[in-house]
Amino acid sequence: MGQESDFIAIISERLSKPGDTRYIIIDRQTREVKDDGMGHGYKSAQSAHKSFAYKLKFARKRKTK
Repeated sequence: MGQESDFIAIISERLSKPGDTRYIIIDRQTREVKDDGMGHGYKSAQSAHKSFAYKLKFARKRKTK
């Protein structure tokens, strides 16, 4: 997995509804969806980044064990 700066939070048109914007994390280069909050999206770009950073941290820990 790459660094946190390799990913960006964008608004998901598929998951968003009028008055309820949802964000997902994608890879900046490939545009592949990396985290969509188990199909529900995130209420803010900040919470999407925060959750994905947490997941990256523990994925790296498991990989080194």
